Amino acid sequence: MTDDGQGIYTYNEKGELASVEDAVNETITRYEDDKTSVYSTDNSNLLYEYKTTEDGFRFERHPQADGEVSQWIAEHYQDTDYENGVSQKTIAFNGSNIATIKETTDKLGRLSQTNIIKPNNSSVLKKNFQYKDLSVNRTTEQVSRIDYTFGNGSTFNENYTYNNYGQIETITDSAGNVKRYKYDGFGQLIREDDPVKNKTILYSYSEGNLTKKQEYAYTTADTVGTCTNEISYTYGDNNRKDLLTSYNGQSITYDAIGNPTSYKGITLEWEKGRQLKTYDRGSLIIDYKYDVNGLRTEKKIGNTEHKYTYVNGQLYAYEVNGQQMFFSYDDNGSPLSFTCNGAVYHYQTNLQGDVIGIVNNSGTKVVSYSYDAWGYPTGSVPSSGIGYYNPLRYRGYVFDYETGWYYLQSRYYDPNMGRFLNSDDPTMVVFIMQPLGANLGAYCNNNPIMNVDIYGLWAEDYPGFKWTSKGFNLNVHRNFLSKSFCLKYAKDIIRLRGKKYWWGKGYKDMGEYRIAKELWFHALVYYVGPSIKGIFNKIGIPNGVVDKLMDRAGYMQINNNDWRVDFYTKAWTMSFLIETFVYLKLKYFPYF
Repeated sequence: MTDDGQGIYTYNEKGELASVEDAVNETITRYEDDKTSVYSTDNSNLLYEYKTTEDGFRFERHPQADGEVSQWIAEHYQDTDYENGVSQKTIAFNGSNIATIKETTDKLGRLSQTNIIKPNNSSVLKKNFQYKDLSVNRTTEQVSRIDYTFGNGSTFNENYTYNNYGQIETITDSAGNVKRYKYDGFGQLIREDDPVKNKTILYSYSEGNLTKKQEYAYTTADTVGTCTNEISYTYGDNNRKDLLTSYNGQSITYDAIGNPTSYKGITLEWEKGRQLKTYDRGSLIIDYKYDVNGLRTEKKIGNTEHKYTYVNGQLYAYEVNGQQMFFSYDDNGSPLSFTCNGAVYHYQTNLQGDVIGIVNNSGTKVVSYSYDAWGYPTGSVPSSGIGYYNPLRYRGYVFDYETGWYYLQSRYYDPNMGRFLNSDDPTMVVFIMQPLGANLGAYCNNNPIMNVDIYGLWAEDYPGFKWTSKGFNLNVHRNFLSKSFCLKYAKDIIRLRGKKYWWGKGYKDMGEYRIAKELWFHALVYYVGPSIKGIFNKIGIPNGVVDKLMDRAGYMQINNNDWRVDFYTKAWTMSFLIETFVYLKLKYFPYF
C-alpha cells in the first residue's frame, strides 16, 4: 500500500507486480505476461491496455467514444539498417497502417532526414537536416538548417547559428524573420530580439532568480532605446531566497512546502504534497484528478471533463467534448502523429521539439503555432477546431488553454512568468550543484532556448546527448556527481525511452541502477581527475580504468555491454568515502 493509503499493490508467486489498485481514480491495473490492462474498479470496464513484444512491436488499444474497444494500435519498430543508416517505424490504427516514419543518418551517425510516409508510399512531411561545418574537413553535430517539404509540395525552412559556447544565437525562418538570443556567463538568457512580436526583451537575474523583464521596440542594435514595459519579480522570503512573493506588484502567498495558495488573484488548493487540486479564478473553477503515480487523469471545468491517459510517461489518449485523440511519438519522444475521431494528422516540430504545425493526411499544413523564448503562445492562436483541441504544443508539453500553463507531469509551468508555479522537490538539490541548479522555481536554469524539462524536475537536454546503437552518449555535467540525481536521471531515461531497443536489449534491461552507476563514475573521473586514482586503488579499481575514461575528454558513453560495470558497482558501494574526498577536493583544491 502507498504511504497515503490510496494505492494497493499485489504480487504473484514469483514476487512480480501483478496489479495496482488506485483508490483515487477508481482503477485497477493488471500486469500479465503479454499485456497490461487498466480497468475501472466500480464495474470492471476496460479503460485501456497495451503490450510490447520482444521483437519491438508495441500494441495499444482503448475504448472509443461509442464505447466499443478499438483494435490494437500498433507501433512497429522495424530492424535498423546500420550499414545504410536507415531505420523505420510503422504506426497502425484499427488494423490499418497510418504512416511509416523513416529516419536516415549520414556516415557520422547524424540524423540527415526524417520522412513520414503514407501506406501508398507518398510523403506527408519530410525534414532534411544540415550541420555546421568548421572547415572543409571539420564538422560538428550542430544543426544549421532544417528544410521541411510538405506532401502538397509547399516548403518551409529554419536556419540556426551558434555562439562559441554552442548556444543558439539566431533562428531564421523562410520569411526572413530572424530571432536573436544572448546569454550571460551562467548560460542564462539575457536578451531576446523577436521581429514577429516586434519586441526586444532584456532579462535580469540574481542568484538564479529572474528579477526583471524589460520590453523595448524591436531592434538589433546594442542600444535598445526607451523601455516600453517593465515587469518586476520580488523574492521576499527570508528563509527561501528563490520563493517568488510578488509578480509586478501582485502578491503571491504559499503553503509550508512552497505551493502558491494565492497567485496573481487566483486561489489554488493543493493535495498530497505538490498536486494541484483546484484552480479558482471566480469566473473559472477547475478541478484536477491524478492517479497513484501522480499523473493527471482528469481536468473538470463545470460539466466538461477532459480525460487523459498516460502510457510510459507519455500522453497516449485525450478526450473532451466528443473529441477522442490518440498520440504516437518518435524514438526521441517528440510528438509524431495522432488521430482524432479516426482522422489522421501529423506534427511538424522544430529543432527544439516545439510543435509548430499540424499537417493533415494529405500533406497540407492546417494549423500553425508560434511561441516566444519561454513558450508563451504568440501570433494567431487557434480558438477552435483541431488546432484548439490539440494539447501538445511548446516542447511537446501538454498545454492548458484555460490557464495558459503547461502541465509537466510533476509541476505546472507558467510561460508568461518564465517560472514554475510551485517549488521543486528539495531532494533534487544535489550536494555539489551548478550555481543555478539549486533554484527550486527556475525553469530550465533560465535558458529556455537550449533546454527542455519534460517532467518538471530538471533541464533534460544535456549537451552532447545522442542515442546510439548500444546506449546513449552525453557530455559530463556536475549534476552527475550526485547519486540521487543520477538515479532520477536514469529513471527518466527508462520512463521516457523505455521503448528504445538495440540487439534485443533496451534501457529497461539495463535498469536504473546500472545506468546511474556509470553516469556517476564518469562524472567522478572527469571532475576529480588523476587525484582520485589512489582512493580507487584502495577499493580495487585499477588505474587503467580511470585512464581510459579520462581520454574521452568529458564525453560519456553509456553502453549496455560495458566491461567496467563491476568497477562502477564497487565505487557506488563505497560512495560515502568517495563523495567526502570529492567534496574536499572540489571545495579546497579545485585547480589541482
